[in-house]
Amino acid sequence: MKNLICVPCDQCGKDVWKKKWDAEHYKNHFCSKECFSNFRKVGQTIQCCNCGKEIYRNEMEIVKSKSGPPLNSVVGLFYLEGEKLNARTN
Repeated sequence: MKNLICVPCDQCGKDVWKKKWDAEHYKNHFCSKECFSNFRKVGQTIQCCNCGKEIYRNEMEIVKSKSGPPLNSVVGLFYLEGEKLNARTN
């Protein structure tokens, strides 16, 4: 265990042993591929309009959907602001 440092996972906080060089030179550290994947998600979980299931959508999928983004989301607020700006310029 020479040259190893214990650092916390940036997603779940679990202790992870990393090489000293990696710990010093990389900004983020993860204990698993699942934590890495969850850390990168920037969308949100929304309810499907057809079946009611909870589904994950990234920001671009939400903006481009036919029904538009949900109004209670940050993306929805930006979407509405963009629509208001487009209406003013036309």
